[in-house]
Amino acid sequence: MKTLRKLRYVKYFSHDLVTTIDSVTRRLGYKKSNCKAVRNIIDTYYKTQYAEPIADGRDHNPNPSQIDSTKVKEHIMSFRSVVSHYRRVHAPNRKYLPSDINIRMMYDNHCEKEPEINVPYGFYRNVVNELKISFTKLGHEECELCETFSIHNPNAAIRHRYCEECQEYEDHHTRYISARKKYEEDVESQTKQKSTDTIIFAVDLEKVTKGNMELAKHWESYGTKLLQGEKKKT
Repeated sequence: MKTLRKLRYVKYFSHDLVTTIDSVTRRLGYKKSNCKAVRNIIDTYYKTQYAEPIADGRDHNPNPSQIDSTKVKEHIMSFRSVVSHYRRVHAPNRKYLPSDINIRMMYDNHCEKEPEINVPYGFYRNVVNELKISFTKLGHEECELCETFSIHNPNAAIRHRYCEECQEYEDHHTRYISARKKYEEDVESQTKQKSTDTIIFAVDLEKVTKGNMELAKHWESYGTKLLQGEKKKT
C-alpha cells in the first residue's frame, strides 16, 4: 500500500488553442517556495470552510489565591458611612465615618466576626480606599443646623413632635435629602448624555446667602452702635 505524505496536492494545467487541458510540471528553475501564494489561498479557503475556531481557554479557572471582597465590603458598609450633605468638595463620591473609628479597629472587628475568612490587613485597607471612605471630623464645613441639633438632641433618631428645634431640623433633613437626590440625578444625566448642548452647574448658594446675611448683621450691629454713640453725645 502506498501512503501519501501530503494531505493536499497542487496540480497546474494549461489551456491550448483547442481548449484541451494538459497537466504541466512546475520546473524550469523555479524555487520550491514559488507556489507559496497559491498554497496560502488554498489553506485559507479550507480553514474558513472546515476548520472550527479554537476556543479561548483563558479565564475559565478561577484564581485560587484570589480573595472575594463581597464579605469585606458588607462588613465595611455595616459601619454605616454617610455622605455629608454640606461637604461639597468631595460630594457625592466620598463617604465619612466618625474620627474615633480607624481601619485597624474595623479590621480587628472583622477578624472576630469572620474568623474563617483569612483576609490580610492590606487587602482590607485597599477595599476601604476603593469605597472612598474617610475618617475625619468635618470641622468648619459641618452644617450649622445639623451641629446645633446634635447639641440639642444627640440621639437624632428620637425627635419630639412639639419641639420647635426638632421640627426645624426635620424640615432641614427633608430638604437636604431631596437636594442630594436632585444633585445625583443631574450628575448621572450629565454623564450619560453625549451632546454638549446642555451643561449643568451646581452652585453653593447657601454659603453665598449665609455670607451676605452675616455681613448684613455686622453692618446692622455697627449702625446700632453708631446710633447709640450719637445719642450719648447729645
